[in-house]
Amino acid sequence: MNPFELFSFAKLFSTVMNGQMSVSSAEMEAACKLLKEMADNNQCMTSEQKEAYKLMVDCAKEASKGKQ
Repeated sequence: MNPFELFSFAKLFSTVMNGQMSVSSAEMEAACKLLKEMADNNQCMTSEQKEAYKLMVDCAKEASKGKQ
């Protein structure tokens, strides 16, 4: 996890929690990439759970368009 990915993830989380921040397209891409990598590296999740998690990340990304 590089500093930009970490910052983007934190900013995305802050945006979701209070809506006072905006997230750029690059930050959204970095945060989504990080979330998907976290799912891939989670040993407790089945492959079906990982795919469902990634679909939720993609849906959240699509839903946020226009709010960035």
